Amino acid sequence: PVLSADISADGSSYHFERSFETPALSIGTLLSLHAEARYFTNEGDQLGRGPLPPRVGEETKYWVLVNISNTSSRVRDLSFSAKIPNYVKWTGRSSVSKGQNFLFDDANRLVAWTLASLDPYESVGLYMELGLTPTQSQKGSTPVLLTDITSNGTDDYISSPISLSISSVDSSLKADKKAQEKGVA
Repeated sequence: PVLSADISADGSSYHFERSFETPALSIGTLLSLHAEARYFTNEGDQLGRGPLPPRVGEETKYWVLVNISNTSSRVRDLSFSAKIPNYVKWTGRSSVSKGQNFLFDDANRLVAWTLASLDPYESVGLYMELGLTPTQSQKGSTPVLLTDITSNGTDDYISSPISLSISSVDSSLKADKKAQEKGVA
């Protein structure tokens, strides 16, 4: 920007001009993290197995779908982790759209995934099957399937850490209209 002014005083005329630069403003990327439990796809294909609504003493298998989306700059050292409650079974069935498959630590009940980098405007899907056999005390509820859901990485453009979290995903199947019609509790 350039500022200039002409001033007249006491019969004299003065011209002032000043130019300057503003410091560069680096704008980082924006990551989004979304997770939901599904029994059916949006098109109506069955993903889950077992009774719906769930029944005490019988296993129902759900799929938890996680999506991480990036915007304007590359993210490096991207990671995802979540905790599976003790009453939920890790079936071992999973799929990821990019990178290596999940690692599951049975002792700590943690599922984890990493990726060296995620390019601008790229997304990654992380999908896992979880089994729930409701107990009598869970009757009439929608138990939590996954907790402490986090994704971390570093914005490669501004070298700034990025951290996202979701508290939990339960078996209410909020985004699954077909499952809602059958019942979820």
